[in-house]
Amino acid sequence: MTAPAGTQPRSRRRALLLACSRFTDETLPALRSPTRDAEALQRLLDQIGYETRTLTDCTAQEARHAVAEFFETATRRDVNLLYFSCHGLQDAEMNLHFAFSDSQYRRPDVTGVSAEFVRIHIARSRARSTVVIVDCCFSGAFLRAMRPKASRDAGVNALVRDLPEGTGVAVLTSSGATELSLEDPSDQHAARSRGSYFTEAILTGLGTGAADTDLDGRITVDELFSYASDRVADGPSHQKPRKYVEAVGDLVVAAVRVRKPEPGPPVPPPAMSGATLAAQDPIQPWPPLPGPGPGPEESRRRNRRRRSRRPLSVGVALVVALAGGLVLWTNWPSMAQAEPVPVPPVVGLTRADAETAIRSARLIPVAVPASTAAAACATGSVTGQAPAPRSTAAQGSTVTYQVCARSKSAVPETSPTPKRGKKSTVSPAPRTRTPAIGPTSNSPSPKPLPPKVPCVANYSEETATAVLGEAGYNVSTVTTTDGGTPGAVTSQSPSCGTRLVKGNTVRIFVPAEPEPDTSDDPGNGG
Repeated sequence: MTAPAGTQPRSRRRALLLACSRFTDETLPALRSPTRDAEALQRLLDQIGYETRTLTDCTAQEARHAVAEFFETATRRDVNLLYFSCHGLQDAEMNLHFAFSDSQYRRPDVTGVSAEFVRIHIARSRARSTVVIVDCCFSGAFLRAMRPKASRDAGVNALVRDLPEGTGVAVLTSSGATELSLEDPSDQHAARSRGSYFTEAILTGLGTGAADTDLDGRITVDELFSYASDRVADGPSHQKPRKYVEAVGDLVVAAVRVRKPEPGPPVPPPAMSGATLAAQDPIQPWPPLPGPGPGPEESRRRNRRRRSRRPLSVGVALVVALAGGLVLWTNWPSMAQAEPVPVPPVVGLTRADAETAIRSARLIPVAVPASTAAAACATGSVTGQAPAPRSTAAQGSTVTYQVCARSKSAVPETSPTPKRGKKSTVSPAPRTRTPAIGPTSNSPSPKPLPPKVPCVANYSEETATAVLGEAGYNVSTVTTTDGGTPGAVTSQSPSCGTRLVKGNTVRIFVPAEPEPDTSDDPGNGG
């Protein structure tokens, strides 16, 4: 059934809210605000005309499916609002990953939902208006994922090219790329009544209409961010919200239907007036005057008793101090045990580089020789280590690594046994100096092994090109029509870990971008 001629398809306001407060990884502490904030935001969005779906305490896989389905089912006239409230984790490259119930602190890139994954689905979506609200630690790193790549015509700039007025992509984050996003203070009453500072400001601005600063009956992304940023700044938190907008015209988040009184700023501490000080710390009345003091004889007896008890008190204090020192000395190893640190990978490095890497990780390097054939490894390079790479060890513990050394023959050459009746000779003669044995011009020197090709599967084309180029290889991109994420590397040749001399070419296979869908284009007459 098609729409009547002259009518436009109805635009929808859609919202997907993802929040997580509980985590199976014990290193990720539970949060108070995300579930409560998402439920409050859902109630408010339902009142202002949004079709809302909320997922709380779900797994990372469920969150990825929800994000993909949310953008795949969007139409060109929809206004999409995506909300994250959870832990924000960063990997070694400082990329942002959202943590959900089964995410692990030490493996965010494998067990979390990456900001790059969200950006890819925003770019694929047919919707022309998308607003992303991120309330988590290091949320400002999401803006780095939204920036367009320098070597490809993709990213947010491509999303907003040739779009009509009031369309594009906007991202509002609760903090910078290296800042924490805070919940309510430790006061238990405040913890039960308030959520996170940033989401509370968003709810206040939309719910009361206070974010409509120009009083035109509409709340745009710029107005909402300006109101929320000012309200967070007025509170006790030091976080600084961030904004990223690539749009044509104003992105309208909501229409103001009813204006309500705006709640005041956070309650300041009470003024230190005279009445307040008197109420908090009343002055006690003077104590009664003491009676007549003891006579001279009584004073002398008291002084003698004090002097007799003084050596006993000193002895007791000395015994207590010795006992406390003994307890501290016996428990010092367990008390001084530091946090575990990751063991750096040093296989393939030189001995000096391996020692530097191990000491930088606050560990103690211990080198042992590994006698192998000259062709099997490069002399002076590390061939093995214990503990294993990327495992954890206590600070100050030892890391043993094997250094390749050329094997030496332990059996000296001997002259043939002289025949009976002949005098045997020893060469060189006894008590004569022999030249030092060293490498000769004819002995081949061991050649170092070529480096291994880095693994770039599932990386974006730009990241893979940068990694391989930094490793010293030329890169050739092969566009394929096989299934996979457009713009992400599916395979490489030579394969990951193959030893290859620098300067050679490594081919990466990247699926082509899908053809644009023109089925809803008005120029087709459909």
